[in-house]
Amino acid sequence: MADLKTIAAELKRGEDVFFLGAGMSKCAGLPSSAELAEQLPANFKPPDIEKPTLVEIADHCDAEHRRAQLNPRIRELIKAAQDALAAPSPAHLALARLKDVNLVIPTNWDTLLEDACKAIKRDYYPMVTDADLEGRPKSPGTLNILKMHGTLDSPGSYVISEDDFARFKREQPNLYRRLENIFIWSRTTPRCGKTRTST
Repeated sequence: MADLKTIAAELKRGEDVFFLGAGMSKCAGLPSSAELAEQLPANFKPPDIEKPTLVEIADHCDAEHRRAQLNPRIRELIKAAQDALAAPSPAHLALARLKDVNLVIPTNWDTLLEDACKAIKRDYYPMVTDADLEGRPKSPGTLNILKMHGTLDSPGSYVISEDDFARFKREQPNLYRRLENIFIWSRTTPRCGKTRTST
């Protein structure tokens, strides 16, 4: 594990990419994927699995051609929980304030990091598609948010099932390659990796 001085120097040079897992949103007060699965109506769930995961529910809905109904319901649950929060979490605000960080990769659909940027008046730019990647701003102060699993207000962008991952690779090849390059050249550490590619 790198020491704090090394991490601080890498941050200053803009070499670190922050990868946010589900725990960031869970700690802020949003439901986990397991909780979302429990909250979904029974008619979305595979009848042969007692407690299906969100992935299993999405796979079932893919097979039943019901994803167009599932994704908006997931959005409703997340948005209701997010709207109930009084303010962005301290962790999201702290990350938004790191001016030398210009790329964050969340695995979550929520917009808590975007809300934190708004709260401190920092420019941000979410990337969900190849078009977003190509049009991203070059200003050093902008926080680029690469939403690899989609974003809240675009339910069609949600990446959950096996079919979703295949579709993402097929329909957003440049974004997929960008992520692939970051992960190939990242160090495996408890923090997020240092990437050799520029943002």
